[in-house]
Amino acid sequence: MVLLVLTILTRLWRIEHPGQVVFDEVHFGKFAAYYLQRTYFFDVHPPLAKMLFALAGWFVGFDGKFLFDNIGDDYVANNVPYIGLRLFSAAFGIAIVPLAFTIMRDIGLSAPTAFMGGLMLVLDNALVTQSQLILLDTQLLFFGMLSAYCYVQFFKHRSVPLTRVWWTWNLATGASLACVLGVKLVGFIPVATVGMAVAFDLWRLLDIRRGLTVREFTRHFAARALGLIFFPIAIYMLFFVAHFQILRYSGPGDDFMSLPFQSTLEGNKITTASTRVPFPSVVTLHARTHDVFLHSHLDRYPLRYDDGRVSSAGQQVSGYPHVDVNNLWSLDEPDPAR
Repeated sequence: MVLLVLTILTRLWRIEHPGQVVFDEVHFGKFAAYYLQRTYFFDVHPPLAKMLFALAGWFVGFDGKFLFDNIGDDYVANNVPYIGLRLFSAAFGIAIVPLAFTIMRDIGLSAPTAFMGGLMLVLDNALVTQSQLILLDTQLLFFGMLSAYCYVQFFKHRSVPLTRVWWTWNLATGASLACVLGVKLVGFIPVATVGMAVAFDLWRLLDIRRGLTVREFTRHFAARALGLIFFPIAIYMLFFVAHFQILRYSGPGDDFMSLPFQSTLEGNKITTASTRVPFPSVVTLHARTHDVFLHSHLDRYPLRYDDGRVSSAGQQVSGYPHVDVNNLWSLDEPDPAR
């Protein structure tokens, strides 16, 4: 109880300060806004934590119109309910400490030792700071800690294998592993940690003194594979199903995706500005990322360059920024005989 009170005090103390965009809030606040606007974006991290921030923003009345464009942008002047978003992050930061204390007690550490370990987490400046900002790290640490807690409970019930309570903690461990990986790909570290523990446990089951038959061991292996491999993979994939279902409108992430994917987004210029081109036609082709037209002329590349390189001596094709007759390309119906 003392640890919990201290954790709450340290995580909530002046959480409203500063009332401006800080550090990576410029990214993760923006992504939450995109979810609320259902606007497609691209990010290197899996979607779970950002979708949870969007859900929290929806609960506190955030409409997604403020896009966290710059560090230092004022929350108060733009009527952003940023305290609610930071409180959501703080809730995960608060939950880390009692989870850690419980894990230490469950693995056999004394109460004073577990208390000291929990107190170190309470007073860790990095954890306090991360818990007070709109960042992914507290969710990453929480789900990582939850994975460890669930696996400890699963391991404690190894004497009653394949029972309902055993299956409960088996699946709970798998679900928490999916969540930690769904926050950041660095969540693979707790996944690998649990994986090594499971592999060691299976190796112990092979001990001849346990008297397990091949069939019984196969059941143990299959149950763990189902709960700790296939079940987490299914949950992880569901995060992306939700991600793509929510982000249905064209947005800043379009250019990272293939043209067929972009055509599925509502409002994308590929679908709104495209038209069928019949044969024969004369067209110009403009680059999407540079202000140049596809250009060609009669000159050819040299067969041999001064530095010894050899080319095909083909006709020169380049990008040209000006209007020119050599920017015109003729589209003719293909000749099936050629």
